[in-house]
Amino acid sequence: MEAGVKVFDLIPKWNVVAWTSLIAGYVNNGWPSKAIEVFKDMEFWNIEPNEITLVNVLVACAHMRDIDTGKWVHSRVCQLGYDPFESDLTFNVILATAIIDMYGKCGSFIYARNLFYKMPERNLVAWNSIIGAFNQYGRVDEALDYSLICEWLDFSRTRLPF
Repeated sequence: MEAGVKVFDLIPKWNVVAWTSLIAGYVNNGWPSKAIEVFKDMEFWNIEPNEITLVNVLVACAHMRDIDTGKWVHSRVCQLGYDPFESDLTFNVILATAIIDMYGKCGSFIYARNLFYKMPERNLVAWNSIIGAFNQYGRVDEALDYSLICEWLDFSRTRLPF
């Protein structure tokens, strides 16, 4: 990360790609709190995040179990017009799953489940996210229910987090 920060500092004009790369670097190297801090710096400098930026910050919030920052980032998703649950634009399953995963990992099961039901399409990652959230907090019955539905939909059980 040290080399990445040096490269970032050498960039004459920081854009969303540079900021997102730095945030992703922190997330992928196990420094989610630093990723959130960099995102707040990005907001301070009025650099508008894109969907990839927001996914990375939501992942950081999920790792930190930081529901307050996660809710704030979700509100930014909505303010920027990227809300995958309300948008008439093309559905972004990756962003939707990151939002659900953040709420689930932070213990907001009901909200995560309600958003999950609003998804027009669900891939294996979305199913794993909702099952994993219930399983992580000892809500095995709900996790099994989702696991059985997922199996019924013909997703391979070997790829489920159970």
